[in-house]
Amino acid sequence: MPSRLCPACTRRYAALVDDHCPVCRGAGTIQLGAAALYRDEPAVVARSIEMYLEAASREAAAVLPPDDPQSSSLGRRYALAEAADELRRAGVIQADPDEISTETRAAMPPSPPSPEGPARRADDAEAAMLTHRTGRTPRPSDRANLDAAPTVYAATDRPLARTLPRVSAAGWPSALAKAADPVDPFGSTGRAALTRISRERRAGIIASAVDRALTIAARRAGGALPA
Repeated sequence: MPSRLCPACTRRYAALVDDHCPVCRGAGTIQLGAAALYRDEPAVVARSIEMYLEAASREAAAVLPPDDPQSSSLGRRYALAEAADELRRAGVIQADPDEISTETRAAMPPSPPSPEGPARRADDAEAAMLTHRTGRTPRPSDRANLDAAPTVYAATDRPLARTLPRVSAAGWPSALAKAADPVDPFGSTGRAALTRISRERRAGIIASAVDRALTIAARRAGGALPA
Protein backbone atom coordinates (compact mmCIF):
# COMPACT_ATOMS: atom_id res chain seq x y z
CA MET A 1 0.00 0.00 0.00
CA PRO A 2 1.54 3.36 -0.99
CA SER A 3 2.33 5.74 1.84
CA ARG A 4 3.87 9.17 2.32
CA LEU A 5 5.81 10.89 5.06
CA CYS A 6 3.67 12.92 7.44
CA PRO A 7 3.53 16.46 5.99
CA ALA A 8 3.45 17.92 9.50
CA CYS A 9 6.35 15.93 11.00
CA THR A 10 8.63 16.55 8.01
CA ARG A 11 8.30 20.27 8.73
CA ARG A 12 9.41 20.01 12.36
CA TYR A 13 12.99 20.59 13.43
CA ALA A 14 15.13 17.65 12.25
CA ALA A 15 11.90 16.04 10.91
CA LEU A 16 11.31 14.64 14.40
CA VAL A 17 8.03 12.72 14.65
CA ASP A 18 5.62 14.08 17.26
CA ASP A 19 3.99 11.29 19.30
CA HIS A 20 0.85 13.45 19.48
CA CYS A 21 0.92 14.74 15.90
CA PRO A 22 -2.61 15.82 14.87
CA VAL A 23 -2.05 14.44 11.37
CA CYS A 24 -0.25 11.07 11.62
CA ARG A 25 -0.94 10.41 15.35
CA GLY A 26 2.70 9.59 15.96
CA ALA A 27 3.19 7.11 13.10
CA GLY A 28 5.43 9.41 11.04
CA THR A 29 3.88 8.13 7.82
CA ILE A 30 0.40 8.16 6.29
CA GLN A 31 -1.16 5.34 4.29
CA LEU A 32 -2.83 6.63 1.14
CA GLY A 33 -6.53 5.86 0.96
CA ALA A 34 -7.77 2.98 -1.20
CA ALA A 35 -10.78 4.99 -2.39
CA ALA A 36 -8.62 7.84 -3.73
CA LEU A 37 -6.09 5.46 -5.30
CA TYR A 38 -8.75 3.88 -7.51
CA ARG A 39 -9.10 7.20 -9.33
CA ASP A 40 -5.72 8.93 -8.98
CA GLU A 41 -2.11 7.82 -8.89
CA PRO A 42 -0.16 7.85 -5.58
CA ALA A 43 1.80 11.05 -6.34
CA VAL A 44 -1.46 12.95 -6.87
CA VAL A 45 -3.11 11.57 -3.72
CA ALA A 46 -0.01 12.24 -1.60
CA ARG A 47 0.25 15.83 -2.79
CA SER A 48 -3.48 16.45 -2.32
CA ILE A 49 -3.19 15.50 1.36
CA GLU A 50 -0.84 18.37 2.17
CA MET A 51 -2.81 20.74 -0.07
CA TYR A 52 -6.01 19.93 1.82
CA LEU A 53 -4.33 20.29 5.21
CA GLU A 54 -2.72 23.59 4.15
CA ALA A 55 -6.05 25.01 2.95
CA ALA A 56 -7.81 23.89 6.14
CA SER A 57 -5.08 25.40 8.33
CA ARG A 58 -5.16 28.67 6.41
CA GLU A 59 -8.95 28.91 6.72
CA ALA A 60 -8.82 28.15 10.47
CA ALA A 61 -6.10 30.75 11.08
CA ALA A 62 -8.21 33.40 9.33
CA VAL A 63 -11.11 33.08 11.80
CA LEU A 64 -9.22 32.50 15.06
CA PRO A 65 -8.58 35.47 17.38
CA PRO A 66 -5.07 36.89 16.75
CA ASP A 67 -5.07 38.68 20.13
CA ASP A 68 -5.01 35.37 22.06
CA PRO A 69 -1.96 33.47 20.73
CA GLN A 70 -2.33 30.46 23.05
CA SER A 71 -6.02 29.92 22.26
CA SER A 72 -5.38 30.51 18.57
CA SER A 73 -2.56 27.94 18.58
CA LEU A 74 -4.79 25.30 20.18
CA GLY A 75 -7.58 26.12 17.73
CA ARG A 76 -5.29 25.71 14.71
CA ARG A 77 -4.04 22.36 16.02
CA TYR A 78 -7.61 21.16 16.58
CA ALA A 79 -8.63 22.29 13.08
CA LEU A 80 -5.64 20.42 11.62
CA ALA A 81 -6.64 17.21 13.41
CA GLU A 82 -10.22 17.64 12.17
CA ALA A 83 -8.99 18.12 8.59
CA ALA A 84 -6.92 14.92 8.79
CA ASP A 85 -10.00 13.04 10.03
CA GLU A 86 -12.01 14.47 7.12
CA LEU A 87 -9.43 13.01 4.73
CA ARG A 88 -9.77 9.63 6.45
CA ARG A 89 -13.56 9.72 6.13
CA ALA A 90 -13.23 10.66 2.45
CA GLY A 91 -10.84 7.76 1.76
CA VAL A 92 -7.88 9.96 0.84
CA ILE A 93 -6.01 8.80 3.97
CA GLN A 94 -6.49 5.15 4.87
CA ALA A 95 -8.25 5.00 8.24
CA ASP A 96 -7.24 1.42 9.06
CA PRO A 97 -4.68 -0.21 6.74
CA ASP A 98 -5.39 -3.65 8.25
CA GLU A 99 -8.88 -3.61 6.72
CA ILE A 100 -7.61 -3.49 3.12
CA SER A 101 -8.19 -6.78 1.33
CA THR A 102 -5.61 -8.61 -0.76
CA GLU A 103 -7.74 -8.01 -3.87
CA THR A 104 -7.80 -4.27 -3.21
CA ARG A 105 -4.03 -4.17 -2.74
CA ALA A 106 -3.52 -6.06 -6.01
CA ALA A 107 -5.66 -3.52 -7.87
CA MET A 108 -3.60 -0.55 -6.70
CA PRO A 109 -1.47 1.12 -9.39
CA PRO A 110 2.30 0.92 -8.87
CA SER A 111 4.05 3.98 -7.46
CA PRO A 112 5.77 5.90 -10.29
CA PRO A 113 8.99 7.87 -9.80
CA SER A 114 8.68 11.30 -8.20
CA PRO A 115 7.56 13.74 -10.91
CA GLU A 116 9.69 16.73 -11.86
CA GLY A 117 9.26 19.75 -14.11
CA PRO A 118 6.15 19.74 -16.32
CA ALA A 119 5.12 16.32 -14.95
CA ARG A 120 5.10 17.70 -11.42
CA ARG A 121 3.02 20.70 -12.47
CA ALA A 122 0.49 18.35 -14.09
CA ASP A 123 0.32 16.24 -10.94
CA ASP A 124 -0.10 19.38 -8.84
CA ALA A 125 -3.07 20.40 -10.98
CA GLU A 126 -4.65 16.96 -10.53
CA ALA A 127 -3.93 17.09 -6.79
CA ALA A 128 -5.66 20.47 -6.58
CA MET A 129 -8.71 18.97 -8.33
CA LEU A 130 -8.77 16.06 -5.86
CA THR A 131 -8.46 18.51 -2.97
CA HIS A 132 -11.40 20.48 -4.34
CA ARG A 133 -13.49 17.30 -4.73
CA THR A 134 -12.69 16.41 -1.12
CA GLY A 135 -14.05 19.71 0.12
CA ARG A 136 -11.31 22.37 0.17
CA THR A 137 -10.25 24.97 -2.37
CA PRO A 138 -6.44 25.29 -2.51
CA ARG A 139 -4.88 28.56 -3.61
CA PRO A 140 -1.69 29.00 -5.62
CA SER A 141 -0.23 30.58 -2.47
CA ASP A 142 -0.86 27.32 -0.60
CA ARG A 143 1.38 25.41 -3.00
CA ALA A 144 4.01 28.16 -2.84
CA ASN A 145 4.03 28.10 0.97
CA LEU A 146 4.22 24.30 1.07
CA ASP A 147 7.28 24.34 -1.20
CA ALA A 148 8.99 27.38 0.35
CA ALA A 149 12.25 26.92 2.21
CA PRO A 150 12.27 27.52 5.98
CA THR A 151 13.32 30.88 7.43
CA VAL A 152 16.02 30.65 10.07
CA TYR A 153 16.00 33.61 12.46
CA ALA A 154 19.11 34.99 14.09
CA ALA A 155 19.06 35.78 17.81
CA THR A 156 18.45 39.47 17.14
CA ASP A 157 15.64 39.01 14.57
CA ARG A 158 12.01 39.71 15.39
CA PRO A 159 9.08 38.24 13.41
CA LEU A 160 7.05 40.89 11.54
CA ALA A 161 9.84 43.42 12.11
CA ARG A 162 11.79 44.59 9.04
CA THR A 163 9.30 42.56 6.89
CA LEU A 164 10.35 39.25 8.49
CA PRO A 165 7.49 36.71 8.12
CA ARG A 166 5.82 34.84 10.97
CA VAL A 167 6.74 31.15 10.66
CA SER A 168 6.50 27.83 12.54
CA ALA A 169 8.86 26.86 15.35
CA ALA A 170 11.15 25.21 12.79
CA GLY A 171 10.91 28.17 10.40
CA TRP A 172 8.40 26.89 7.82
CA PRO A 173 5.97 29.49 6.41
CA SER A 174 3.03 27.19 5.60
CA ALA A 175 -0.18 27.36 7.63
CA LEU A 176 0.05 23.58 8.05
CA ALA A 177 3.47 23.85 9.71
CA LYS A 178 2.40 26.76 11.92
CA ALA A 179 -0.62 24.74 13.11
CA ALA A 180 1.32 21.53 13.77
CA ASP A 181 4.50 23.11 15.14
CA PRO A 182 3.61 26.55 16.52
CA VAL A 183 6.02 29.05 17.97
CA ASP A 184 5.78 29.36 21.75
CA PRO A 185 3.57 32.45 22.21
CA PHE A 186 5.49 33.31 25.39
CA GLY A 187 8.91 32.45 23.97
CA SER A 188 11.68 34.60 22.59
CA THR A 189 13.25 34.58 19.14
CA GLY A 190 16.68 35.04 20.69
CA ARG A 191 16.25 32.13 23.11
CA ALA A 192 14.95 29.89 20.31
CA ALA A 193 17.93 30.80 18.10
CA LEU A 194 20.41 30.02 20.87
CA THR A 195 18.68 26.68 21.52
CA ARG A 196 18.90 25.81 17.81
CA ILE A 197 22.60 26.76 17.69
CA SER A 198 23.28 24.60 20.74
CA ARG A 199 21.45 21.64 19.22
CA GLU A 200 23.29 22.01 15.92
CA ARG A 201 26.62 22.08 17.73
CA ARG A 202 25.85 18.96 19.77
CA ALA A 203 24.50 17.16 16.70
CA GLY A 204 27.72 17.97 14.83
CA ILE A 205 29.78 16.53 17.69
CA ILE A 206 27.79 13.28 17.56
CA ALA A 207 28.11 13.02 13.78
CA SER A 208 31.85 13.67 13.82
CA ALA A 209 32.34 11.11 16.61
CA VAL A 210 30.99 8.22 14.51
CA ASP A 211 34.29 7.53 12.71
CA ARG A 212 36.18 7.56 16.01
CA ALA A 213 33.66 5.19 17.60
CA LEU A 214 33.99 2.78 14.67
CA THR A 215 37.79 2.91 14.91
CA ILE A 216 37.73 2.14 18.63
CA ALA A 217 35.23 -0.69 18.16
CA ALA A 218 37.32 -2.25 15.37
CA ARG A 219 40.49 -2.09 17.46
CA ARG A 220 38.77 -3.72 20.40
CA ALA A 221 37.44 -6.46 18.15
CA GLY A 222 40.86 -6.91 16.55
CA GLY A 223 39.40 -6.67 13.09
CA ALA A 224 39.75 -4.44 10.11
CA LEU A 225 37.88 -1.17 9.71
CA PRO A 226 34.69 -1.37 7.64
CA ALA A 227 34.99 -0.28 4.02
